[in-house]
Amino acid sequence: PARTHIAHLIDCGERKCPPHMTTLDWLASLSDADHSKTVGLGGGESRKQPESRKTVRQLYDAFVEFKSDQKSTTLATYRRTWNALKRRFGEDHYIDSIDSIAAAEFVRWLGTSGNDRVKKRTTLDRNIVRRRTGICRQVFRFAIKRGWITSNPFAEFATTVTANPERFHYVPQSDLTRTLDFADNATMRGIFALSRMIGLRIPSEIRTLRWCDVDLSLEDGHLRITAPKTEHHDKRGIRTAPLLPELRPYIQDLWDLAQPGYDVPIDSPVFPRFVDASDSAIRSAALKILKRAKIPVWPNLFSNSRKSAIIDLLSAGHDVVDVADWVGNSPKTIWDFYTFARSENRRRAASTPAPSNGRPHAGHLPSTADGADCGPLCGPNSPVQQESAPVTKGTGTRKRHDKRVPVGSDKPA
Repeated sequence: PARTHIAHLIDCGERKCPPHMTTLDWLASLSDADHSKTVGLGGGESRKQPESRKTVRQLYDAFVEFKSDQKSTTLATYRRTWNALKRRFGEDHYIDSIDSIAAAEFVRWLGTSGNDRVKKRTTLDRNIVRRRTGICRQVFRFAIKRGWITSNPFAEFATTVTANPERFHYVPQSDLTRTLDFADNATMRGIFALSRMIGLRIPSEIRTLRWCDVDLSLEDGHLRITAPKTEHHDKRGIRTAPLLPELRPYIQDLWDLAQPGYDVPIDSPVFPRFVDASDSAIRSAALKILKRAKIPVWPNLFSNSRKSAIIDLLSAGHDVVDVADWVGNSPKTIWDFYTFARSENRRRAASTPAPSNGRPHAGHLPSTADGADCGPLCGPNSPVQQESAPVTKGTGTRKRHDKRVPVGSDKPA
């Protein structure tokens, strides 16, 4: 009976000895409420209550509280990922029941049905899926550190963002000129010019640009740009970009209207209208101008303007190291994400006349039967064969060697 076990526990407490197994078994059979009444008898301790299972909502709230010092744009990205988790699993879904199979189904669902912002499209871009998968990995890694789960179901999925040529659109100079003509104020002309000519990140970098960062001198005109995106880097996101001759008139117009140092303080923002405006407000203002100019809206509006600017800077002969420094990227990032082949270059290359060096064009050389199926690399029209095949005097024809030289070979024919 309970009275016997309790008396035994009291006796064990006085004699400083452990209780018998029968008494321990009796204690184990008690409910939590009854067991708590025996705490202290015979040195007995309260039961350790197992921590309750965490839901998706509890995990997200704890993660956001831990990351509360992040920028508002980063927190907005977290919210979009949270909305996807909530739509797929529900707020009350236990996180320890999400295994790698459920995570794989979630990643697949993100790509096919994860778009909740565009009504006409349910799919998500590959890079967006990877970004959100990477955030899910961070969130569940946080759960592991808190001891709520033992393994990360998102650990094996790709999260590295790569360049996507399908989403690239080169903004031609004609579209930029027409856009600037139809922009009804200097503010929007300046924003389009800064994005398309020198590759500013819109809208983040126009919010931080101030008149004290603008140098209009003819000797060394430049802009001192502060990038919130890279402020955690060694240079704290600060870079200097040249004030290109084609960009200068639009910055000069803004300067003449604002009169920095006279009408406004020299440290006032260049674009006060958009300092506290939302991203959608800036995009809406740009879309109205494109609609008025009857220019079809290209994908990734300001991102592709930035990419087009970088391509033009490289095409103008500027070194990639300099361009990377002006736009706030590394040279590797420039090559990986901001350079794409353009059909205009292909057409220009095809229409370029051959050099006048007294020799027939390679495409007009006579071909032979056994060289026809060898292809352009090793056939009779290849540059190697043209150099190595001697011309027989008096015949006007070329004598072909029996042994062809492989492309890249150092051995003479």
